[in-house]
Amino acid sequence: MIETGQKALSDGSTSHQDMSKLKWLSVFWYLFAAIHAIPILVLVVVVGLKLVWFLGGGFRFNASATTPFVVFVTGVLLGSLHVALSFLVARCLSRQNRYGFCQVVAALNCLVVPVGTILAIFTLVVLSRGGVRALFGVADGSPAAAGDPPSTG
Repeated sequence: MIETGQKALSDGSTSHQDMSKLKWLSVFWYLFAAIHAIPILVLVVVVGLKLVWFLGGGFRFNASATTPFVVFVTGVLLGSLHVALSFLVARCLSRQNRYGFCQVVAALNCLVVPVGTILAIFTLVVLSRGGVRALFGVADGSPAAAGDPPSTG
């Protein structure tokens, strides 16, 4: 029987190597999220200061000046979402749950060139291994592996 923190597999279908790869992937996802969180936190401070300035009366309404601000705030929100999803993937990898979620976020992370692409490809390769799928409780070829809900048929 192999113990995995939360799950125990008695068939021996997983190996220490698979658990080690998941552990390292989780660490790299945490690092990736933390590195991307730093500029987002700086931008949040800048947005906060601009809001204080705007609400304090130091800014007169001008449509041409508000458009860049709206784009800036949208970028901060999207960046914050990216950081939050990266932290969630790291947590899910370390706990061996939400297999489909990890796959989807890793696939979306391919757009973050170059480090995100490398991390995403390694994540997708490791998640495709049979032993790792067994750790997540996903049977080979099952509908849950593709992210589809099981039919109640």
